[in-house]
Amino acid sequence: MWDQPNERSSHQKPVLRGGGLAVVLVLALVVIGWVHPENSSLAYGWLGALLLLGWVNFLDDRGHVAKRIRLLAQIIAVSTLMVALGFSPALGLGIGFLLLSFVNFVNFIDGINGLAAGQLLLIAAGAALFYSWQTGKFTGAHFVLAVAFAGALAGFLPMNFPKPKMFLGDTGSVLLGFSCGVMIIWMCLDQPRMWLCLFPLCSYFFLEGGVTLVRRIIAGEKWWLPHREHFFHRLIRSGWSHSKTTMVIWMVQVALTLVLWRALAVEASVLWFWLAPLVAWGAFFGFTETKFRRSRKEPN
Repeated sequence: MWDQPNERSSHQKPVLRGGGLAVVLVLALVVIGWVHPENSSLAYGWLGALLLLGWVNFLDDRGHVAKRIRLLAQIIAVSTLMVALGFSPALGLGIGFLLLSFVNFVNFIDGINGLAAGQLLLIAAGAALFYSWQTGKFTGAHFVLAVAFAGALAGFLPMNFPKPKMFLGDTGSVLLGFSCGVMIIWMCLDQPRMWLCLFPLCSYFFLEGGVTLVRRIIAGEKWWLPHREHFFHRLIRSGWSHSKTTMVIWMVQVALTLVLWRALAVEASVLWFWLAPLVAWGAFFGFTETKFRRSRKEPN
């Protein structure tokens, strides 16, 4: 399955896609081996959702599946997990909407070498760090799941960064975004204070995707179509390489994770957990926008 470059692509040569399937298979094994003994309802719901999303997005990677069909599959998968986790209808609707949004933002942002895979790796590693700090142990299904997730992504990353030999594809980005969200929600249910870290850990995808989406709607653009208006696109259009752009975003994520870890350790107020990601990513977006606008004014 080849990803052919077009006018909206950030690559110039055809690249294999669908490589995220390898990471998903590792996750499926962990769900069977570690999650199932802890929560069989969650395990069955998770595996069923992966099968549904995997089939629909594999077909999309091979050809084309209508957006409404892909969205319907995501809604069914998210609803299944909300029931499996035992949420009330009202709470399930709210958390399910966040999970559905996260899945699509991960898919949207899987646009340059290493970015989505690396960010998901750092989120999983951060979740493992926070969970072990809260529980004081480095065992158990929650911790093993997070470490295996990060490890599988680390195994895939050399295929995608710094030079792209393979892309995650929708098979990878949708299923991995979904699984990352489910993993964090499950960890938060076990350790309630980790709810404070739910948004901050994943804030890059929400803020990058959300701000870009709102900006395109205000501009009257067809926001559902592929585009090159994300902040990372703007850095590349300003002259930065894929590798430099990705590594700077990774650095911000690592710094933010360490700040959140410290805030969790000293039992900082809730305000810190909201301010930290807004300040970190707001500064990055401001820098990107300034650089992009200056590059547009420079003579060719």
